[in-house]
Amino acid sequence: MNRKFFIKIIGALIFLSMPMVIWTQENSANQYDALLNQADKNKGGSKQVFDLSLEQLQQQRGQLSTEQQEYLDYLLIFNLMYDGQYTEAAKAFESLFTRAKSTFVKVRVQSSLSNLYAFNREYRSVFRALQYVTNALPDIRDKDLKHTIYLATANSYLLTDRYQLAREFSNVLLKDEPEPFKRCRAMSYRQLAEIELQNTAAIHDVVFNEIFDLCISQKQYIVADLLALQWYEYQFKQLNDDFTGAEIERLISAVEKTCLNIDTQQFKSIVTGKDALLAQLHLANNDLTLAEDYAQKVLKDAAQLGESKHKQKAYQVLEAIAKLQNNTTLAYEYLRKHSGIESVLMKDKLDKQVAFAAVQHDVLAKELQLEQINKSNELLQTQAQLNAQNSLNQKLMLAWLVLAVSLLVYWVYRASKKRKELEILVELDHMTKILNRKGLEAHINQLITRKAAQRQTVHLAIMDLDLFKAVNDEFGHLVGDSVLKHVVYSLKNILDKNMILGRLGGEEFAIVACDVSNNEMYRRLEAMRKMVEKLDFSECEHPISLTASFGYASTETAGYSLQMLLTQADVALYDAKNSGRNQTIGYRSPDED
Repeated sequence: MNRKFFIKIIGALIFLSMPMVIWTQENSANQYDALLNQADKNKGGSKQVFDLSLEQLQQQRGQLSTEQQEYLDYLLIFNLMYDGQYTEAAKAFESLFTRAKSTFVKVRVQSSLSNLYAFNREYRSVFRALQYVTNALPDIRDKDLKHTIYLATANSYLLTDRYQLAREFSNVLLKDEPEPFKRCRAMSYRQLAEIELQNTAAIHDVVFNEIFDLCISQKQYIVADLLALQWYEYQFKQLNDDFTGAEIERLISAVEKTCLNIDTQQFKSIVTGKDALLAQLHLANNDLTLAEDYAQKVLKDAAQLGESKHKQKAYQVLEAIAKLQNNTTLAYEYLRKHSGIESVLMKDKLDKQVAFAAVQHDVLAKELQLEQINKSNELLQTQAQLNAQNSLNQKLMLAWLVLAVSLLVYWVYRASKKRKELEILVELDHMTKILNRKGLEAHINQLITRKAAQRQTVHLAIMDLDLFKAVNDEFGHLVGDSVLKHVVYSLKNILDKNMILGRLGGEEFAIVACDVSNNEMYRRLEAMRKMVEKLDFSECEHPISLTASFGYASTETAGYSLQMLLTQADVALYDAKNSGRNQTIGYRSPDED
């Protein structure tokens, strides 16, 4: 009897303890989830706190569920990124994606990969990863995971210059009322996109201060510093030519207060951006010594970052300093270096555009295939219905179709004609009646595209009227305008039929020729230079004489890129100016020196 009673007591105790065991297990699982989420938040902040969180989780690894272990593996890969091992980190993420069973982890991996691919400049992979993530979004019910994906997607679009998409994803997140930590990032990404898009209505002190204070309160120092530097650079660019020293001093003081709470080695690119901006500000403040010190610091620190906008700014500052010190040889060398970086950055920008277009094309192609299949099915059904209808209805439908198509063709024709008329007006310089910069760039880009396919050479020259400012200053702008018209009229008279003439702005003009040799281009430009030198301006009733300097380049050195043609022609023009003006000089690559 006592034994039966004892067994019943034991059974009752076991039964009563089961909820406690279940509760303890659930409590432990929730505790590990909380630790994982906290580590996730810390990965973009303090490296020391992040490492401590991971160490604590690693010690409890045996107690984690499969999904929690995969989440931990995901977080551990970030240590490779902190050490600058981006390629290894990408491989580790790809391996985790293949073996992971958790949808949560798979989506997080692809979100992080999209950012990592952007750093590695693997842009097609960026957009493919984003495609996977955005396709998965409709099936995700976890609000926090959705918010994380929105942030990663917005950041990836920022890194790949798709600023409108970055803004849109940030807005989607902000409408969903995220927690303060994520609201800080979403607002920052949106503001960075607005700055790049030059949306002045959304860029002002009140917005910046609100975002900055929120990010600081959330200890998101990296995001706060990145936004602050972009904001101060934007303010610097908005200053008028007659800015005061006090305005520059205010910006210098503000910039110096950034990057004080982040690991300067871990986030070298942000610190280098700060130094590049300080170099520009000190140059504007006429402090050449500090400007040069910061520029040289950028070049030293940027060596491990490759070609970047920061490095380009540093060379531009050093070129300006060399000019002020009348060291034209050194100035020319710095000009060559920053134009070389500009070429790399321009190619990188083009790669982003091509990658985005390619991935979009693949997606559209798949959608089109599905659409064609659906249309084929619809056509078969429609055909069966039409066969059942009488011939009168068929004729009526055909008549309506012909009428509709006729009206559409007529409307398209009228709209196209009107658009072409407007385009002609928009692309002409109102004073000289030749192509303005917008029209010139459009025509040259079309020409380059055709000639690139045919592998034919295109030459571009920049003509600058020497000391033309003196004409405006001494005789007035009306006389100056009359002189410009006379020069353009005379140039058009000797221009070959396969050459394009346009006004870049002020007293600078562009001349484009194709299918000519380098020697032939030089001969034609020399004829123009001599003609300008001999022009008679007696009709202006003032003793005016002019000369012109020409710098030219070709696709043989610049490639089929308008921006590089302009840059190299500008370098050659700079050479002509510094060699005494009234000369024609072709671009020489550094290898030729």
